[in-house]
Amino acid sequence: ARDFVRASGALSAICYREDIEAALRTPNMAGFQLLDLQDFPGQGTALVGMLNVFMEPKGLITPKDGRRFCCETVPLLRMKRYTWTTGETFVGRVQVAHYGPADIPDARVAWTVTDPSGAEVGGDVFDPVTIDQGRVVEVDLFALPLADIAVPQKMTISLSIEGTGYRNDYPIWVYPPSVDTSVPEGGMVVR
Repeated sequence: ARDFVRASGALSAICYREDIEAALRTPNMAGFQLLDLQDFPGQGTALVGMLNVFMEPKGLITPKDGRRFCCETVPLLRMKRYTWTTGETFVGRVQVAHYGPADIPDARVAWTVTDPSGAEVGGDVFDPVTIDQGRVVEVDLFALPLADIAVPQKMTISLSIEGTGYRNDYPIWVYPPSVDTSVPEGGMVVR
């Protein structure tokens, strides 16, 4: 039961992030409201929240990590999918949703891609851009060829606005374009 509660709460955090970022990317969106963040015992037990029934954290996401995608200024990454192959080039579109008190002039938005060990695989800083208050600002596109990724792995794409605490991270998974799925000698396939 404990594993299920943690897994469903973790899925809840992932889904809320997707919903919140979709709202932030929507022009003229006046805001958003979340139905509930905690487990709900009202009509039978629903252990699906990021918080327990007492509104206490389950340790699935920290406030600091939550603010990366839910605060006044959020760097956003648009991509076609989360799973890629080494035969492809990752292409990302960077935006910033900014609802802070004033414009951010001459902002320098950086992107980095790291492997599971934390080693940087790619990255750069875009030309300075003014991030206007009250809207979603297009920053630029970037591309990263994936041919040099030697083994299947989860990678992290990080976006940040230099000189600020605004940062956001996105996972992607990179696999070979084809995998030998033949059954090894002595193996058994059961259906």
